[in-house]
Amino acid sequence: MPAHTLTQIASRLRKEPDSTGTDATDRDLLERFLDAHDEEAFEALVRRHDRLVRSAITKVLPDAHDADDAFQATFLVLVRRAKAIDWRAGLGPWLYGVAHRVAVKARDAGHARTRKEKDAKARTPGAAPDLSWREACVLLHAELDKLPDRYRLPLLLCYLEGKTRDEAAVALKVTVGTVKGRLERGREMLRTRLARRGVALSVGLLAAAAGAPVGASNSSAVTAVLDAVRGSARPRALGLAREVTASSLLSKLTNTIAGVLGLVAVACVLAASSAKSPELDEKDKAPQPAPAARPDAKPAAADVKGNEPRPMVVTVTVKKPDGKPAAGANVSVWAERKQQVTGTTDANGRAELTVPQSFEKIIAVAFAPGFAPDWAELSSKTSPSGAMRSELTLQEDSVALEGRVTDLEGLPVANLPVAIERIGRPKPGKALDDFVRVNQEQRSRGLTSLFDLDSIPAEAVGLPKQVVTDKAGKFKITGIGKDRAARITTRGETTEHLQVRVVTRALEPKLEQHGPFGLHGAKFTLRVGPARPIVGTIRDAKTGAGVPGMKVAELIANICETTTDKDGRFRLVGVRKEIRYMLGTGSLGASPYFDTNLVIEDPPGLGEIPANMKVQRGVIATGRVLDAGGKPVKGSMFYSWARDNPHAKEYLELTDTRISVNISNWHQLSGDGRYKVLVLPGEGALGVCASPEDAFQRLNAQVELAKHKVDPFPGDALHAVVAVNIDPKDPKTLTHDFTLTSGKSRPLVVRGVDGKLPDKLLAVGHTEAPEATQVTGGTLKIAGLSSSRTRAVVFLDEAQTVGAVAAVSGDAKTPVTVTLEKLGSVSGRVFDADGAPGAGADVRVWLVLAREKYDNLPDEVFADRGVFGIHPGAWQRFTGRETKADKDGRFKLKGLLPGQQYRLVVGFHPEKKGGELLHQRADLTVKPGETTDLGDLKPKK
Repeated sequence: MPAHTLTQIASRLRKEPDSTGTDATDRDLLERFLDAHDEEAFEALVRRHDRLVRSAITKVLPDAHDADDAFQATFLVLVRRAKAIDWRAGLGPWLYGVAHRVAVKARDAGHARTRKEKDAKARTPGAAPDLSWREACVLLHAELDKLPDRYRLPLLLCYLEGKTRDEAAVALKVTVGTVKGRLERGREMLRTRLARRGVALSVGLLAAAAGAPVGASNSSAVTAVLDAVRGSARPRALGLAREVTASSLLSKLTNTIAGVLGLVAVACVLAASSAKSPELDEKDKAPQPAPAARPDAKPAAADVKGNEPRPMVVTVTVKKPDGKPAAGANVSVWAERKQQVTGTTDANGRAELTVPQSFEKIIAVAFAPGFAPDWAELSSKTSPSGAMRSELTLQEDSVALEGRVTDLEGLPVANLPVAIERIGRPKPGKALDDFVRVNQEQRSRGLTSLFDLDSIPAEAVGLPKQVVTDKAGKFKITGIGKDRAARITTRGETTEHLQVRVVTRALEPKLEQHGPFGLHGAKFTLRVGPARPIVGTIRDAKTGAGVPGMKVAELIANICETTTDKDGRFRLVGVRKEIRYMLGTGSLGASPYFDTNLVIEDPPGLGEIPANMKVQRGVIATGRVLDAGGKPVKGSMFYSWARDNPHAKEYLELTDTRISVNISNWHQLSGDGRYKVLVLPGEGALGVCASPEDAFQRLNAQVELAKHKVDPFPGDALHAVVAVNIDPKDPKTLTHDFTLTSGKSRPLVVRGVDGKLPDKLLAVGHTEAPEATQVTGGTLKIAGLSSSRTRAVVFLDEAQTVGAVAAVSGDAKTPVTVTLEKLGSVSGRVFDADGAPGAGADVRVWLVLAREKYDNLPDEVFADRGVFGIHPGAWQRFTGRETKADKDGRFKLKGLLPGQQYRLVVGFHPEKKGGELLHQRADLTVKPGETTDLGDLKPKK
C-alpha cells in the first residue's frame, strides 16, 4: 500500500471513531472510498458483501480460479458504475445481480476450466453434482433471473431458501393466497422456459440449484480485490469488468432487481430445505423428460420498474378427430391481430406457449397437414393467474373448395392469383344453414364478409396466402373443414378484384349468389370483368411535391389498395367498372398528411382513369395515455377542429365532403400508451377512446364535445377529452397526456317471472361485445360505470318469451335489480297506395333507446336502414323483429319488450333505392303478455 495512503488512514483513525463496521451504511463506505480514497472503507464494503457475491458466482462457476476472477470483476464494476446503483433497493441486491451477470459472462466466454475432482471436493463440503446437474442448475438460475420479480421472488424464497408460504408472504408483504398464485404461475413459466432449453423442472433440480452454504472468502481474495481496484487486476477479471460495464443489460439490472431481493440474495447463500418447501405438482417430483414443444417465442420486453410485462402461459392440448393426441401439430397464440408465439405439440399432443405480455383476449390455434384447423378464444378475465388452457380438436379435411374463374364470355382466366383471406365456422348454437339463410335474406342489403360467423385470418390456421388458377382457370383449396366458409378474392392485374364467400358444402342453385360479395357452394365458377386502372399522383397542397408512402384505396368495394412511390405516384389495379369511383388516401405513419377523399365520374372506355389529389400537411400532436396506476392504455385517439377554426377551410377545400372515410393509422395508441395525432392549427378537441371500453368511465361524447364547439363525435366510447389550441411554434400546445379514471363496478341482479330464470337467457350491453351472449346465474357484474352516466343492459330469452331492459349507474348504492316480464306482440293490416292489401310487405320494428340516457348504445341502434344503410347491427338483430304481411296484408310480430319504445317501418324493400315506404311510426309500445293491434295501416300522403 502506498505510504501516503497509510498516512491518510492513520490520520483518520486518530480523529474519527471506527465507522467501517455495522454503523456505516454501504453508501457512506462507498462514497468515502470514491471521494477520499479510503481503502479501509472499501475493504469493509467487500467483506460485508463477500458471502453474498461469492454465492451468486459459485452457483454459475464451480471453478475456484474462475470464481476469483469474477469476484474481482464484480467489485471493479462497482467502482466504475457506482452512479448506476439504485440505493432504494440497496447495494446488496445490486451487487448480487452484477455478480451473477459477471459469472454468466465468464461461463459464456469459455473461462470455465475443468479442475480435478479432489480440488472440487476441497472447495465444497460434499460431492459436487455431476456435470449434467451442474449445467441444469446454471440454466435454472439463468431462467429464474429472467422472470418478473412478482414470480421470481416467491420462487427464490420458497424453493431456494426453504421458506414456507406464510413466511414468504410476510417477507413479501402480500397475502398467502397471492404467494400461492404467484408460485403456481411462476413455476409454470419456469417449467416452460426450461423445457425450451431441454431441462425438466423437478425437486431434485431445485435442491441442486440451492447448493450448499458458501463460506467467506479468504484474506488473499479480499486483498486481490483491493489490488484490482488500485490498478493491478488480473487480465481476465479486467476483461470481464469491461464487458459487463459495456453491456446494456447492466442498466436494466438496476431497476429490475427489487429491494426485497436483498433478502432473497442472502437466502441464496443458505441451503434449501425441501421439507419446508411447498410441494410441487406430482409431475415435478420425479425427473421428467423435457416436453417436445419448442415454441418460437418472441423475447419478452425488458421489465420496466413498477410496470413490467406480465407474461401469459398457455397450455394447448390438441387431439385428432378420433380423440387421439395430435403429435407434431402446429399451435400458436394470436392477439390484437398478430401472431404472438408459435410451437409444436409433443407426443401427448401438448404444448406450452409463453406469451411475452398479457392480453385481455387471445386466440389459441391448432392445425396440421391433412386436417382442418381448430381455434378458441380465451379471456384473461377468467384466468387471473395468467395460466390458461385450451383443448382443441382437429377436424376432418373432407371437403375441398374447387373453383373456376372465367371472363364475361366464359373463357378461362389462367395464372390468376386468388387470395385466401379468412375462414369461419358457425358460432355455438348456430349452424351453417343459419349463415346461408341470413345471407339470402339480407342479399338486397349488400351483406358482405363472413357475417355472423366465428372467423379467423386464413394465415393463422396455416392456409396459403393465395393459390393460382391453372390454364383451365381452375384452382383448389384444402384445409378448411366441413360446414365452414371462406372469404376469397381474385387479385388480377387486368381483371376486377372479385370478393366472394364460399361454403364447404353443396348449395342449391337458388341459394347461390353471383357477382361481388356473392355466396357459393364448394364447387363454383366466378366470372370476372375487366378492370379500370386508376393512376395519379398525391401532392402536397402547398409545395406541389409528390408525397411518398400514402395509402390509396377504392372505397366502394374496399378491396383495392396501393401505396404511392417515392415521387407520390400510384397505380390502383383491380377496380371494377362503375358509374363513379370513390377514392381515399391517407398516411400510414410515414408522412404527416391528412386523409383526403375524392369522387370520380366514370369516363368513357376501359382505359386508365386519371386521379390526382392534393393533401394538406398536418401538425403532429403527441402524448401518452395511462391509467390511474401508471400503466399504458390501449385504444385510439379522437381529434376534430372547432367549427369556427379558420384553418379547417383549407383542408375542407381539398376533400370531397360527401364521403368521410379514414385511411390513416395515426390515431392508434402504441403499446406503451403513446400516440401521434395529426391536428390543425387553432382550436379543437382531443380525446381518448380506450380499449377495453368498460375499463374506464365513459363520457357523453356529444355533450362534452359540444362544449368545445366540436360537432363530430367518435363511433367508439369516449373516456377523456381536452380542449386544444394548437400553435406549431409553441411546443407546449403540441403535447397532451391523459390519465384515465377507472370505471366503477356494480352488481346487477336478474329476477325471472315467478322467481325462475329461463333456461337460456341472452343479454347485450353488460359487456362491450356487440353480440348478445348467454348469461349464467342471477347476478352480473357491470364494469366501467361512471356516476353521471347510465348503462343499458337488454335481456331476452332464446325462446323470445321474456325480457327486460336494465339501467345501471355507477352511483347506485345497492345492487340494481331487474325483473323479467312476458314479452308483448303487435299486429295490424297493411294497405298499399291504391287501397289494396299490402300482400308481401316488409314489416319491421326495432328498439329505440335514448342516447342521452345511456352511454353504451352503438350507432347502429339509431340507423333507420342499418349500419351505413347496409345491414342491421348486432343490437338490431337481437332486439328487432321482422316479418311479411300475408295475402290479406295482415301481420303479427312477437317478442317485443313491454314498456319500451319501438320504431315501426312498413313497405316494399324500403331500405333500397326505389323501394316503397307505406307506413312508419316511432312511438310503438306494447304491454306484458298482450298483443297491441294497430288496426289498418294506410300510406300517409
